[in-house]
Amino acid sequence: MDRIIGSLLKHFKILNGYDALDTASVFERFVSHCCVSQRYQETFSIEDLATGGQDDLGIDSIAIIVNGAIVTSPEEIDDLRELNNSLAVDFLFCQAKSGKKFQGAMIADFIAGVAEFFSETPRSPRNERIVAYAELQKKLAHVPRRVQLGTPNSARRNASVAVLRLCAH
Repeated sequence: MDRIIGSLLKHFKILNGYDALDTASVFERFVSHCCVSQRYQETFSIEDLATGGQDDLGIDSIAIIVNGAIVTSPEEIDDLRELNNSLAVDFLFCQAKSGKKFQGAMIADFIAGVAEFFSETPRSPRNERIVAYAELQKKLAHVPRRVQLGTPNSARRNASVAVLRLCAH
């Protein structure tokens, strides 16, 4: 990790009170914060989005943004459905690695994890957070009429993000 990223990470760790977390976990949250902040400028809790750990499908965080608001519960989706005639949904998936570069196999694993997340017949074990977000995805699945797949982006140097945009009218 270079000095600039290291300095930003140190500041992020202090600012968020992550003294008890190991460096890898702090880095995952830092990258997730950077990725989500590019698309969502309001205040949010990175802890609500963190999915990393055992059985995480290679996904460190997921943000589901519906009509400009991060949703973390089925009730929020219901509220937005009642308020709006249409739903625009962005799924943001983040994965962080602190190495000097990504390797093709790591990117392939990440993409496979995102595909598995959307699978109607999952084959891989999922942790509690992944299951909760998959349930939100299922709730939104019958609404969209048009799907646009965004191109993978990178935030800072060592993050990959997949963005899937769903629009319903």
